[in-house]
Amino acid sequence: MRKRRFSILLAVFFSIATSSILGKSSCFATERTIAGKNGWIFYTAAGDGSTIYDYKGINHYSPMGLERAANNLLAAEKAVEQRGAGFIVYIAPNKETIYSQYMPESIKRKTTYTRADQLVDYLDANTGLNVGYPKDELLEKKNDYELYYPNDTHWNKKGQFIGVQELMDLTDGKKVSLDDVKFRMKKSHYGDLCGLSNGKYNFLCKQFMFASKVKAKDKSNKKIFIVGDSFGNAMTGIAKRYYKSVRFCHINNFHISMVRKGETIVWEAVERYQDKFTHINFSVK
Repeated sequence: MRKRRFSILLAVFFSIATSSILGKSSCFATERTIAGKNGWIFYTAAGDGSTIYDYKGINHYSPMGLERAANNLLAAEKAVEQRGAGFIVYIAPNKETIYSQYMPESIKRKTTYTRADQLVDYLDANTGLNVGYPKDELLEKKNDYELYYPNDTHWNKKGQFIGVQELMDLTDGKKVSLDDVKFRMKKSHYGDLCGLSNGKYNFLCKQFMFASKVKAKDKSNKKIFIVGDSFGNAMTGIAKRYYKSVRFCHINNFHISMVRKGETIVWEAVERYQDKFTHINFSVK
């Protein structure tokens, strides 16, 4: 009898664990996403970046943390320059930072001055690092254009375009306005947040395709190598229209030996993953 009771309890435990892994548990199914306003949904998962803490403004760096991040980035720049390449630090803003007007009222902000704002300001004031952070440009255009997907964590082609132009400004001192280019639109994007909600949210949204011919005067003769995450990878399609050469490598697969002389290395991280700038030793990765 004791052996049978143990078997039943083990079976129940296994069933609960399996349901959670497969996303059948209602708690597990909804804890990673939350409904916002006007049909927008947002990412809330703890342990995969710091999205909600970033938004709330409750995870600011300590003075020691800022210094550590700066020193690590300066070491990365030195390693890259020793190989004859340029170096840029690049932060892609979270969707929640740009479209805060669609966030649910239940998530309160302590301050709108985010950890990314803090890091960028510190790097600008205390280092000579070349830093890209297109927050202001995205905020300026967010009401005129849809720049992130309502059903996805990522920026769409219009947001990526602004991101690439921020990079062009850093490498070439010029950029093209979103107002001066064209996109084709189709309602066909099934976002990652739909999948992460395990079917609770299940809808398509607009997907834009870059449709303008790039003028010769707007192009760069530089070669860039983006090392980062999915936000940086998404930028490569439009970046290839503007730069002579574009390469991408996920930070987890990067090694300093991959750097080529004459390139500009762009170490990119989305806002919620900016901790990578603090703890990844780029020079020997």
